[in-house]
Amino acid sequence: MALDPIYAYPKDAPPLPEWLTTGEPITPPARKTKGFLAIEEIVFDNFFERALAHLEQGGTLRQLVRQDPRAMDYGRFMRWVVKDEIRNNRYREALKIGVEFMAGEIIDIADGENDLEDIQRSRLRMDARLKTMAFHNKELYGDNKQIEHNVNINLGEAMRKAQLRLDNVIEGDFTDGE
Repeated sequence: MALDPIYAYPKDAPPLPEWLTTGEPITPPARKTKGFLAIEEIVFDNFFERALAHLEQGGTLRQLVRQDPRAMDYGRFMRWVVKDEIRNNRYREALKIGVEFMAGEIIDIADGENDLEDIQRSRLRMDARLKTMAFHNKELYGDNKQIEHNVNINLGEAMRKAQLRLDNVIEGDFTDGE
């Protein structure tokens, strides 16, 4: 059940009886108050360590935010994370650790458990993890395409032409020597 972040009233709850309503719909304030922002900072700070642990286990932040009863704003939380360099680095590190967890999951999915899961669903689950792994840890799991380019330069011929030009300059002949 999703909660409204301002009033902590379930959005999908049945409407209040008419005798409890004022007739005017309650709308949250457009501007966040200093008190609200201070509370939000505390909520984010308390949630952050739990989020890191969840990411390290291969989970997603979206899953965790959706399950949290405080109905946090995902975008505001991410802005809070990236605003601080240390926090952002810890977040990125947790994602990389979670990638290792996903690598183990892929093996488990591929091996199967004699259940009735569709092969296409298993392939989709593995592909999603592989793409996520490549995105969060390009060095280890990304597509590394190396392009080999061989260039042959005949230095002997280039040196011979340079020597001819030098000899011509010394002799006072300023043509290219050919």
